[in-house]
Amino acid sequence: QITGRITQAIDGLIEKAGAWFKDKKGRRQAKKEKKRKEKEEKDNQNKKDTRDEKQQQTDLNKAMAQGTAIVKDENLTQAQIEVDLNQLKLKLRLQELDVDLIQEAEQWHTFMLEGKLGKGRQTKSIKRQPTKAENEEQVSDADRKKHERIGAEVKAKLEATGRANEDVENFEAFYNALKSEAQTLAQTYQPQLRKGIKIDVDLVNPVREDEKDGDVDVKVRIAPNTKKDTFEIKWKDELEKAQKHFGSSRFSLNELVSILGKSRPTVVKRTTEWKKQGVLFDSGDAKKGYTFDKNSVSTIPFDKDFEKAKKILKDRAFTRTELASTLGI
Repeated sequence: QITGRITQAIDGLIEKAGAWFKDKKGRRQAKKEKKRKEKEEKDNQNKKDTRDEKQQQTDLNKAMAQGTAIVKDENLTQAQIEVDLNQLKLKLRLQELDVDLIQEAEQWHTFMLEGKLGKGRQTKSIKRQPTKAENEEQVSDADRKKHERIGAEVKAKLEATGRANEDVENFEAFYNALKSEAQTLAQTYQPQLRKGIKIDVDLVNPVREDEKDGDVDVKVRIAPNTKKDTFEIKWKDELEKAQKHFGSSRFSLNELVSILGKSRPTVVKRTTEWKKQGVLFDSGDAKKGYTFDKNSVSTIPFDKDFEKAKKILKDRAFTRTELASTLGI
């Protein structure tokens, strides 16, 4: 009996040991099969990409350059950027081409672009302002109305500054007063705008260029939205100055050039503007062709005036009053 129990125990041990070895062998085979499949997949990938290491590096460089341009494109939102990068990844057959927004400030976004192909891997930090497309999506009707109001207020305040500084000693002082006010207004109104929206109040030209035509060109820009306004602020009110000097009398272009102290082309530009405004008229006088007084406009051509005066007054001496009476003006 004892011998039988020992035999059974040994047989049971042998059976368990056999099962253990069999299971271990199966696990080894499964592990070996897994490695074989992984190697097979890797080999298949290598067979599909016939580019050598140098060619892969060239394509990776190309992908990073084009990817950077995509990230910087001001017409794309972040979602659109990801779509375009994925298309580029497929086109150049990269293993990875991804972008992450790693830092977001009011005026700057910082992205990390990462690409991988074969043994090559590249990363690039891209810092740029929030794009028009990104912020335009967030601009509300209330924002747009506020931008219109702020733009109008900035213009009115700069014009008031111009009027308050008309009597400064020279144009440069006038220009600098406006420049200082423009900077102050930008700082004043910026906090009133939502995050991601910026106001710029700039003098367009250098002082010497603006001095040539006697006015300062100003540009106000609120973006995104984008609200833009460009206007001129004249150093002195040239119209008021000319009206005060000439009154209701007629005057020539040369006389107007002398009074305003501007170049002839600039004065011609002013006369065109004033005619459109209905404050300056062609006098009908061949020598003194302008007047601010509509009642001083002659409806009779100069040649007819001359012939009429010559016929009536003949060759005798006469006064200005007599001539005016003769011509009925």
